[in-house]
Amino acid sequence: MSGAFSVHTTGQAALPVELLFENDTTAKKGSTLRQITKQQIQAARRELLPPDSVATQEACVEAVLRLGFVWAFTPGTDLLPALFPALRTETEGQKWDLMWPWKDRIAASRQAFYGKVVGGKPTFVSPEWLALFYALTGNTGDLEDDLVHLAESLRLQELAIKVCHYVRENGPTGTRTLQAQLTDGSRPMKSALEKAIDQLDNAMLIVKCGTEGGNSIANVWDLFPRFWPETVDQGTEIPTREAAVRLMRQFFLLTPAITEKELPRLFHWNEKHQRNAIARLREAGELEPCELEGKAGLCRAGFAAVTE
Repeated sequence: MSGAFSVHTTGQAALPVELLFENDTTAKKGSTLRQITKQQIQAARRELLPPDSVATQEACVEAVLRLGFVWAFTPGTDLLPALFPALRTETEGQKWDLMWPWKDRIAASRQAFYGKVVGGKPTFVSPEWLALFYALTGNTGDLEDDLVHLAESLRLQELAIKVCHYVRENGPTGTRTLQAQLTDGSRPMKSALEKAIDQLDNAMLIVKCGTEGGNSIANVWDLFPRFWPETVDQGTEIPTREAAVRLMRQFFLLTPAITEKELPRLFHWNEKHQRNAIARLREAGELEPCELEGKAGLCRAGFAAVTE
């Protein structure tokens, strides 16, 4: 991450999402908006992560550190570059053989964070960028305070609160142990536990810190502040609007255009932060309206002209 931002903000209330894609001449029939295709976005993505460019775990980590945050596996949409297609292997099966243990080792060694923080998909985040994601959770690092806040905003399950307390008292704990200690072993309770863990993982209250063995490998979880204490220290000092602008700017460097419909699915943070960040970047001339496959969208300024 680099430097402070001098983007001007007016202090006005956040605009509705749809208005962020319009100005006096956009989103109107007969407009002269730049036309962008998915093929252009995919080509830009291949420049960042070329096919067959990642052959080792070290190269995987280097790509994460270089880009800031990337999806781990094959992207289902065009929202973010993914490491999986960049792996250098002979077959698709070999890609899984590489990425599946790499993700566990990278997370356990803290070379990068691994969680569903972009588009609800497994994402690697470099330590340098992780504090920005944490800043936008609203967490303080105090477990009880954060549970109260998230119980109100996310309607945390009671089971999720029990998971946090159990991990706090017992240290890093595997999913199997949580099932044995906090559920009756029934399918509905196991499903409820999975949902609770997902809520806590997405909210950065707990974090994957390893795996436990056996025929079926399961995740081991720790409290996020205990596993990434420096991230909490840094993240709680970063203003949320600054964190949102930095992350949104980096997102448009990684994926140069997005449709209006895709925007709300990007991040877990408060939608107001997302809208304000886009408004500030548009005001600064860093983003401009476009049409992506005929749909209203935003693109990185200059991208459409370069790709014509």
